[in-house]
Amino acid sequence: MVTSMDFERLLCSTGPYAGEILRASDGKHPHNIAWINGVGSRRVTPGENSYCSAVCCTYTQKQVILTKDHDAGAHCTIFHNDVRSYGKDFERYYERTEKLPDVRFIRSYTSIVREDPKTKNVTVRYSTLEEGSKKRSSTWWSCPSG
Repeated sequence: MVTSMDFERLLCSTGPYAGEILRASDGKHPHNIAWINGVGSRRVTPGENSYCSAVCCTYTQKQVILTKDHDAGAHCTIFHNDVRSYGKDFERYYERTEKLPDVRFIRSYTSIVREDPKTKNVTVRYSTLEEGSKKRSSTWWSCPSG
């Protein structure tokens, strides 16, 4: 698990792996990568952030496009509350990103992120609304290393 800033550094040719996307834990190429957007935003409970940062969605889309440029076979999953691309022509990033092969946008709320201490693989639990219903269903997303 890395922050967006850390991932940006991984993508950089002057970064720790000369622009290759590698896991720090074992030096392997991750073939499944997930981004979790809107963490802690737009909450109505006192003390929480009631606003959207207005940058996460487009920033993530840029990172997905660059990831696919580095590894066309990468499977990219974006967990989000909803997609908001603020700014002139920023909607085109969303349109471009969603057309890329093996890219999924999942409208959901993530609740648990776990890392297996042995393999360093990450598992994400998320909830989505069942189609045509107000019921939520929970699912696990797994990110194996190979």
